[in-house]
Amino acid sequence: MSAAYEELVELLDERGIGYSTSDGQAVRLDLRGQVAVYRITAGVEPETDLFQVVGRSPLLVPEGCRSAAAETVARANYGLRLGKFELDFADGEVRFRVSPTRVGVG
Repeated sequence: MSAAYEELVELLDERGIGYSTSDGQAVRLDLRGQVAVYRITAGVEPETDLFQVVGRSPLLVPEGCRSAAAETVARANYGLRLGKFELDFADGEVRFRVSPTRVGVG
């Protein structure tokens, strides 16, 4: 288990934020927004020691709207200094991915 993962679990526990984990590498939690409940996964990729947080929207973009949604994603990503929106053309899933640091750096 990495130090970054241990710190994340400690922080969530201190703040009383519920989460689940199955592999000792990532935590999963659900955050309720105004429109939906968003699934958040945070963890460290063992092969690269890269810490990542991925938020997934439960709302899927319909197939006929994916080109317009891709333009929206591209416009939203322009100028972002950290993180990116992603659109999966296969199923319409929209997610936001951020990798704020590498383990042991910073």
